[in-house]
Amino acid sequence: MKEAFRVHSVGMSARAVVEDHLLDGKYLLKEGSTVLIPSTMQHSLPTAWGQDVDEFHAERFIKQTNKTKHDPVAFRAFGGGATLCPGRHFASTEILAFASIVFLRFDIKPVTGSWSTETYKETNAAFRVPNRDIEVELILRDNRKWHLYFSEPGQPMEFLTEDIPLAAKEG
Repeated sequence: MKEAFRVHSVGMSARAVVEDHLLDGKYLLKEGSTVLIPSTMQHSLPTAWGQDVDEFHAERFIKQTNKTKHDPVAFRAFGGGATLCPGRHFASTEILAFASIVFLRFDIKPVTGSWSTETYKETNAAFRVPNRDIEVELILRDNRKWHLYFSEPGQPMEFLTEDIPLAAKEG
């Protein structure tokens, strides 16, 4: 999920300049001004993500499979600092829960035979969306009755890596 957000987010972080500052020896940021930082810039920096920054790697954020350490500040799909989205955990949990259920129950195939998200439309959202609907076929995997559990009773849900140490301390 985070890799999809890294690749497709088009959000913007805003920062207030608290004192005059010469950035990179050539850009004067004046006190009282606002600096807008597009997430697409931070999400496409080879210095933050490596030389494969332009490639989609579904396992980029999985600690067990990725030994490369990424600067946690470089991921800005949910903003950052004072503008960090307060609903990011709720949104992530809802997205992952829904996607998990769909992926476990169905095989999903594009009707056209191939996935294509080459062009995007302009939206007011923080993420790019395809310029057309992507028609898919949902193929039921089996006819079993499913019972879904997302965590042990009385335990917090551990969907985001930043939640895990906090959950361990609270448990």
